[in-house]
Amino acid sequence: MARYQHAVVWTRISGTPEKMGTLVLSEREATFTYTDAYLSSGQPGFCLLGDGALWKSDTITYPISERIPVFPRLLSLIPGNHPRNLQRRHYLDILRAKSGKEPPLGMETEWRLLMMGGHGGIGHIDLFADDMDATGIYYRTAPFQNSRALTKARMGVHNSGVCSSARYWMNTLILILWLSKRPWGQLLRSTDDSKVIGLHDAR
Repeated sequence: MARYQHAVVWTRISGTPEKMGTLVLSEREATFTYTDAYLSSGQPGFCLLGDGALWKSDTITYPISERIPVFPRLLSLIPGNHPRNLQRRHYLDILRAKSGKEPPLGMETEWRLLMMGGHGGIGHIDLFADDMDATGIYYRTAPFQNSRALTKARMGVHNSGVCSSARYWMNTLILILWLSKRPWGQLLRSTDDSKVIGLHDAR
């Protein structure tokens, strides 16, 4: 692993993507520094103990260890190290395809997983390798056609999202109605020989 790892933290808590600060990871500690623009906005900070109102322009430091290799706030953004964690397995497959070898154990791989899974999830912060990655993710979709659509997007009510939600619930309703009319014996199937297993077989 390189001596220093750099990343940027962005947020969309105001409805518009903006950079919150810069994250640096060394062999001994993790540091985070707010941008002046974000501090001036008065919006919620990086984490409870690292609130901008407390630290202002000072750099926040946190000693790291093998057990907690980054800020505790960021641990939830790293896919959990469990054999059944599908997200982690998928990301590791991507790393194998890129490098042509097995990702090494340790912080180097955990950091790369953090860069892959550190954005687009639950919470108000998004982590990226650099600002170009951030803007590329945020503005990957086509620009809105008019200011009305832009206003709705900032309010979290984009037309396509509403339509997708309506289609989802309609399909769910159709599936429920279909299942309610099907005998259980046609729904339960064994995984080995595809034999229909009815309720009378279970008795």
